[in-house]
Amino acid sequence: MVRIAYKTMVRRKIRTPEIARLSSKGQVVIPKGIREALKLEPGTPLAVDVSRGMIIMKPIRSPIEEEDLRALEEIGEAWDEIERGEYRRARVNDFLREIRKW
Repeated sequence: MVRIAYKTMVRRKIRTPEIARLSSKGQVVIPKGIREALKLEPGTPLAVDVSRGMIIMKPIRSPIEEEDLRALEEIGEAWDEIERGEYRRARVNDFLREIRKW
């Protein structure tokens, strides 16, 4: 699996993660660009999990399935690999080809 450290491939552009802050009520606002990219509307349910010190959120379009749970686990494993330096850079076309397999 291709990993690109701390950068996300979105529409063939590499960008750095956006920053969100936790409110005094424990609320987090998902940045507008991410909401738009994922077509998140108010009231969209999100699966939220904690894995290896990370908060992982995934929109739920239908009842959560085993595949969604596996995706959350794979994300956690990918971040572990990144933190250990076990990633490699990829050309855009190679990265997109790998993403399509998911």
